[in-house]
Amino acid sequence: MNSKILLPVILLSGVFVIPNVAFSRDEADYNRRTDWYDGWNERDLRQLQGRWYMNGDPNKPTEINIKERRLEATNESGQTSRLEMDRGGNVRASDWRGIRGAVRGNRIEWDNGTVWTRTPSERFGSSYDRWTDSKARQLQGRWYMNGDPNKPTEIVINGSRLEARNENGQASRLEVDRNGDIRAWDWQGLRGGVRGDRIVWNNGTTWTRSRR
Repeated sequence: MNSKILLPVILLSGVFVIPNVAFSRDEADYNRRTDWYDGWNERDLRQLQGRWYMNGDPNKPTEINIKERRLEATNESGQTSRLEMDRGGNVRASDWRGIRGAVRGNRIEWDNGTVWTRTPSERFGSSYDRWTDSKARQLQGRWYMNGDPNKPTEIVINGSRLEARNENGQASRLEVDRNGDIRAWDWQGLRGGVRGDRIVWNNGTTWTRSRR
């Protein structure tokens, strides 16, 4: 009689054991997926959520939002990536080849040389106003990469901004500093030293007024 009672008890115990094990495993997976998010406090979220601007350009808005219990970044081209945060408060975009960003208040300084800012930079509204006529005349017109006649480049005024076009037809806005040197913001902030009829770029190339 006792053996007949014992068998159903064992079977019932087995029925309940299996779902409990499965539930615990799912629960552990869920916790692993969300532990990093639970570590973000409200101040961190307020600091990162919302609209940003690549290199301060009002025409290149970016964004950080919460999506499905995860932080997600959207770049100026509409591409998205999940964001993770380390203990120092910096971020890593896992879907953009793990690029890292150092969070500095209202700035995120990315490893690829770009910067996201909370507000647009004033330079995009008034940078050309700081150029004198003589500087504009000096830079406008045809140039040649490394003096090669088959690789013409150009600097023009486009609206209220100075714009450079390289030998491949790619364009970038230019900003001038107090010394008269320039920076091409759309070419990863490439800098160029203006030396009369030569522009010596940081990537090792030179633009010249004359051909070889």
